[in-house]
Amino acid sequence: EVGIGERRRWSPMPAPLGPRPAASFPLSLLEVVPLHLDLRSLGTYVTISSAQRMALKATLPLLRASLAIGPIERMIKNVAGRVPGPRGEARAKRWTILAEARGSNGFRNVVVQGADVYGLTAETLAAGAARMAQADFERSGVLAPVQAMDLDFLQKELVNQGITIETHDPS
Repeated sequence: EVGIGERRRWSPMPAPLGPRPAASFPLSLLEVVPLHLDLRSLGTYVTISSAQRMALKATLPLLRASLAIGPIERMIKNVAGRVPGPRGEARAKRWTILAEARGSNGFRNVVVQGADVYGLTAETLAAGAARMAQADFERSGVLAPVQAMDLDFLQKELVNQGITIETHDPS
């Protein structure tokens, strides 16, 4: 398992962003993607400035050590749980996700872009719940979102929420 900031790389983000430095950042999708894709490895990265990388490198060991002490861990979680989420302009910020798939047959990059990831999450969860409540829904068990809803349903929901999805093949 690769921890936060342990690995660095250049991320080939699309225009107008361009290549950006990125650091490893474990996300929950590391748990669900292998449920429906046969992978040898999977890593997630976030783009990060040099100043952010240096701050992360300096503070992460202290944070890890602090979280190993029960009372401090409980205090940090308690405070973090009370911090309100972003509002207004901060919430409307645009985001970009680059997914890179490489295999014996070549590679494919998928770029997903949108705004208000918090609102998108709520709308997507509501659409998924509504679909699961329909009488013809028969799937059960622990499923990744794409397994539960299928790719076409999820893509349609994302596009309906103003998300753009671009696929780039090597050709």
